[in-house]
Amino acid sequence: MSTKGLNDFVWYDLQTPDPKAAIGFYSKLFGWTPQGEPDSGHVGWHNGENHFGGIGKPHAGAPAHWLGYIETDALEGTVERAKKMGAEVFAGPMSIGEGGDIAVVADPQGAVIGLYQGGKGHEGWAPGSPRPVTSAGPSWAAPTSTARARSTVSASAGRRASRCPCPRASITCS
Repeated sequence: MSTKGLNDFVWYDLQTPDPKAAIGFYSKLFGWTPQGEPDSGHVGWHNGENHFGGIGKPHAGAPAHWLGYIETDALEGTVERAKKMGAEVFAGPMSIGEGGDIAVVADPQGAVIGLYQGGKGHEGWAPGSPRPVTSAGPSWAAPTSTARARSTVSASAGRRASRCPCPRASITCS
């Protein structure tokens, strides 16, 4: 068994306009099992015992996409350091309740990543503790484009969005 923790990709969210179709596709292709109902707004992905991601709907007009989240033990500091190094902040830092806090940024070259700091309710994991990986979930993350992230996050400009690209939560972005 390997472990994941600080500075690793620890979560993968699929944003798609048709969660039911995505569940059918990925379940048949890889044998992943969903947890939750698509109509509830967010479904978790499992590969055996490994709960590695979720499914939600993107902002209006945004294309379907995957977003990987890297864990940090100091989200606000990480976001500030990223900004000083030329990153663009698309969302957050913001709370996802007991699951922790997230932000979405693009590096200076335009590659978009999610940042995550664990909370008390994240499956019993203490913030910063290693995550057991008992079976393969995604192990390679290709960054999404700045244009796609901008269309995803900026679609909510001036209003509250119904869904944000974030782990295990149905939240609103400002």
